[in-house]
Amino acid sequence: YRWSGLLSRSSHLPRNMNQTFLNNFSLENKKALILGASKGIGLAISQFLSNQGATIFAVARGKSELASLFNSLPSPDNRYLALDLAKEKNIEELISSIQNWGIPDVIVANLYIRTKSERINSLYRESTEFILDDIKSLLKLFPICIPTQRERKFGRWIGISSMSASLGGPGQAV
Repeated sequence: YRWSGLLSRSSHLPRNMNQTFLNNFSLENKKALILGASKGIGLAISQFLSNQGATIFAVARGKSELASLFNSLPSPDNRYLALDLAKEKNIEELISSIQNWGIPDVIVANLYIRTKSERINSLYRESTEFILDDIKSLLKLFPICIPTQRERKFGRWIGISSMSASLGGPGQAV
């Protein structure tokens, strides 16, 4: 919301600042991998980066939502893959797909797997499993992507967090 608000509302910004920002923000000939791309902020980021010229590789669990996103993007070179990245075999499939598609220049980690337990006695065990599920795909992507990004002298890794850190609810203590 805040990001899209910055780009769409200009009442408190100097006139033409939004357009100036967008004119100087080009991702032509860049590839972007968006994890958690099918809904909400992941969907908005996929659309925004595509509109700035990036070719998108969208990953999420929802195949129909990904297909809808894919059909809305302008480039024919975009890809999508419906996977649950909490599963080890799916991470390997993602890595193989990325290696065939090309190492992305931009990676947006928009993943969140919430603990299902509100029981304090199981919080440690379940929370550590869920935290690892959230980041293990990134830990496996680092050695695959970073060397190529270093060679190109361009690479961006963007981590998305939720408001749960400030406004937590049941099952969100971690």
